[in-house]
Amino acid sequence: MIKIKQNGSPKEQYTVIVYGDVDGDGTISVLDLISIKRHLLKQTLLTGNSYISANVDREANGSVNVIDLLKVKKHLLKMIQIRQN
Repeated sequence: MIKIKQNGSPKEQYTVIVYGDVDGDGTISVLDLISIKRHLLKQTLLTGNSYISANVDREANGSVNVIDLLKVKKHLLKMIQIRQN
């Protein structure tokens, strides 16, 4: 989340989505991979910005699926780079 301040108080606030960065720490890591896996196994469901970030392939229906998990895994193995635009 980016906050733009004017005279010490927030003027505007933006949320930046990094596809694959489910935990919002600014990097795509094995923890993000585990979060997607746990979501697919229905152990811990992702919501909000975490869910949006997990939808790496940006499927038209907006679902998080095994393709997203595989893309994050391939990104971590440096086989592909997840596009952000």
